[in-house]
Amino acid sequence: MTISIFSKLIKANEKDDVIDLKAIANTLAVQIKLDKNLADHCHIFLDTDAVVTIKLNASLTNSMKKTYVAIALAEFLLTPERISTKGITYDMFFLKELYRERHSSRMLLATRLVLPETIIHDIIDGNIQPEIHAEKIGYEREFVKNVVKHDSALFLIENFSQ
Repeated sequence: MTISIFSKLIKANEKDDVIDLKAIANTLAVQIKLDKNLADHCHIFLDTDAVVTIKLNASLTNSMKKTYVAIALAEFLLTPERISTKGITYDMFFLKELYRERHSSRMLLATRLVLPETIIHDIIDGNIQPEIHAEKIGYEREFVKNVVKHDSALFLIENFSQ
């Protein structure tokens, strides 16, 4: 099996029980900015200098900011054309809908941009409590609770970027 760009990127930034999401964003030349005037929670777009930018509402908790960055990066990797046109905005209701999204390509990739497969398997097998692990690594509980051990996630990561 060939290893995709996604797999290489994830593996290169794996540290113990978490993936270094900031390093992934830096590798992809994605800027992350806080905006105290942003009405929504998160907006990913192509700025006037053609730089992919993730703006986060400055009033969000750190765990919300990190969760939105993971989701926005996954969206950028999967559908860059959506970012280059009008961008994507996530409002205050988005995180409440994560459970329904857990099998989507965006969520499958977003969780893998944050958690190594071994941790995902441990969460699903009941060896790790997702709420405790979410607090440990600084992500939203609902985000980590909704990881899916799914063959299509590996298919997505291995083959989508090729």
